Amino acid sequence: MTPTVFFAIATAGWTVSNEADGCTYYKGAPEGDITPIRVECDWTDVDAGKMHRLLARPGNHDGVFGGLSEADVVAEQGALSRVYQRFAARGMSDREVVVEYSTSSVDGGKRYRWRKAKDQSDLRGDAVEVPATSGLWEVTEEGEHVRLTYELRMKVGGMVPSFAMKWFQTGAIQNTINELKARVLKD
Repeated sequence: MTPTVFFAIATAGWTVSNEADGCTYYKGAPEGDITPIRVECDWTDVDAGKMHRLLARPGNHDGVFGGLSEADVVAEQGALSRVYQRFAARGMSDREVVVEYSTSSVDGGKRYRWRKAKDQSDLRGDAVEVPATSGLWEVTEEGEHVRLTYELRMKVGGMVPSFAMKWFQTGAIQNTINELKARVLKD
């Protein structure tokens, strides 16, 4: 399959919301209370190995992503990690969730997936529980190109002003990608 055909299939049903620094940002059709987000980047200035090392350690993601104030692996079973995550944003109550995080091989790279775990017993109870979250990071190499795909489906829960939700769907997502790239370039 050619890259153009793959791109057309991968982005069907998605609307471009922004383009910046080698990345295209998309919004999907709403799925109930969730608006899916997708980002596709094509970079020649990053090291895929460094990106894999960062993404493969979900218990260290709080040191990479500014909106994630805590990330702690609470259990591991084979290739599956259960990770407590706490999100903090100015002007909003903190959010918390336990996700199942896994890694798998894909052609030319790796895919890192997460979804809300059924067992939420590791929540602390002092923040709003995230009702739903799932997503992925996919990092592949082709020649000098490192391709990053990020997808997120998240219902943040609690009361969220509409301006804050719009910022989350645009600015916060772009910050997430920028923080990952900056960390890879720094290390």
